[in-house]
Amino acid sequence: MGTKQLVEAARIISKLAHKGQIDKQGFPYYLHPQTVASLVETDEEKITAYLHDTLEDTELKEADLRAVFGDEIMDAVRLLTHDSRDSYMDYVRKISENRLATVVKIADLTHNLDENRWSTDELPDYLRRKRKECYLPAMKLLKESLDVDE
Repeated sequence: MGTKQLVEAARIISKLAHKGQIDKQGFPYYLHPQTVASLVETDEEKITAYLHDTLEDTELKEADLRAVFGDEIMDAVRLLTHDSRDSYMDYVRKISENRLATVVKIADLTHNLDENRWSTDELPDYLRRKRKECYLPAMKLLKESLDVDE
């Protein structure tokens, strides 16, 4: 299978795997990975973006996805799956050691930080707090790790 077909397979798998899930704004959850994929450039980044929440939020198994998408992509997806034993910043530091995971996490955070997803009146306190305590420091660390590598 070529990379364009793998991108399409990842899109379909993501949509089916997240079927019935709703995000905090009440939209179908699969729209989040689709948006994240739209914010990255390469086929490998798009595949990883479509799959970035599958291990954490669906019944899909890593071994099954690894057989289709390979080690590079699944190593990044594994890193993007937050192990609850790690603090948020430890999780982000691990991501920062893998360029593919870093690019996708920056896109993920960009979408999570997009206030246009919420009306100003609806922006919950937990999101304001999470933005200040987690997302903004994570974004800074990830962007800095890309500057060093490029």
